[in-house]
Amino acid sequence: MRRADTIANYHSLQAEFRKALSAGLTFQTAYTYSKALSENDSFANRVIDNIGTSYVSLDPLNPSRDYGRSGTDQRHTLVINGQYALPFAERLKGRMPKAILGGWTASGIWQYGSGLPLNANTGFNNSGNGDTTPPDRPNLTPGFSNNPTSGVTAGCGGIIPAGQALRTPTRWFDPCAFSLPVAGTYGNLGRDTMNGPVTNMVNFTLAKNSSLTETVKLQFRAEFFNLFNHANFGTPSIAIFQSDRTYSGSAGVVANSNNPGLGGRNIQFGLKLVF
Repeated sequence: MRRADTIANYHSLQAEFRKALSAGLTFQTAYTYSKALSENDSFANRVIDNIGTSYVSLDPLNPSRDYGRSGTDQRHTLVINGQYALPFAERLKGRMPKAILGGWTASGIWQYGSGLPLNANTGFNNSGNGDTTPPDRPNLTPGFSNNPTSGVTAGCGGIIPAGQALRTPTRWFDPCAFSLPVAGTYGNLGRDTMNGPVTNMVNFTLAKNSSLTETVKLQFRAEFFNLFNHANFGTPSIAIFQSDRTYSGSAGVVANSNNPGLGGRNIQFGLKLVF
């Protein structure tokens, strides 16, 4: 069943600062503070990939049960980029030194984004409503935060050990903050209550342009992706329980990075003919 009568809204503060090219330097800063709320995230009721594999509403007869943070609710987004023409050649005399040290530019971009929401689910169709991709959410255990991503695990079920540090690949959130509702019922936890891993990456390029003719240049490039080798974690497992109603040992565990193709720091060199 597809519905077009669900609710969504978005509010944001957007700021931008630019420095026009002068003395070889130009840069730009863009920041967005925003909040996105919705009952669902697409016309087909699919929940986007950062919050798991549940593609249907919790209760199709009452979409308001799912009103909460949208899957695209990234509260803080900051991007800073710039380029600087290195002034070495201006201080040098002689053709050869200028040819070697002239034409160099440095450029970079820093991207930061706060964590996208995570939607804790039971891992199986506890409500018994027949959904084959169970969207069921658990109950929030009394005394716990609905965003249990700081501190250490409480320990529960004989499966989740106590004292594990949170916000780590080993255990991003505490599964013990959640409990199973009575079979045949829905849980009381809201949708998308937890904060996922942040994105924090600096890419840097050092390039040199050498004139071959008046209209042809040869450009050498050294490119550094994730320059500071910052760990950008992927989505942790958000299935809290197994079908036998026991806690899942992999709940909250991060299995991969946000950029599995690149991993950590990567460096590449290249030549480009510009004409």
